[in-house]
Amino acid sequence: MRVSRDLIISEITAVFAEDGVDYSPDMLSKKVMELGVDSMTYAILVARLERLTGLDPFTAKSEAPYPETLEDFVQSYV
Repeated sequence: MRVSRDLIISEITAVFAEDGVDYSPDMLSKKVMELGVDSMTYAILVARLERLTGLDPFTAKSEAPYPETLEDFVQSYV
C-alpha cells in the first residue's frame, strides 16, 4: 500500500513540531541528520507512519537503504 505525499508531510510537520522544529518545504533537500531533530524523533515518526499506513519501508526489505535527505525519506512511503 502506498500513501499520499500530503499524509507523510503532515505527519513530519506534526512530529517535528513536537520536537520544537518548524517544518518548511526547503527541508526536503537537506540531509536527514542536519535538520535539527534527534534519532528518537525519527523513531517516533517511523512508528506513527507505520501505524497510519501499515508500512515500515526500513524493515520491509532486507537491505533497505537509509534515506539521505528528507525527500528520500518521503519517497520511501509514496
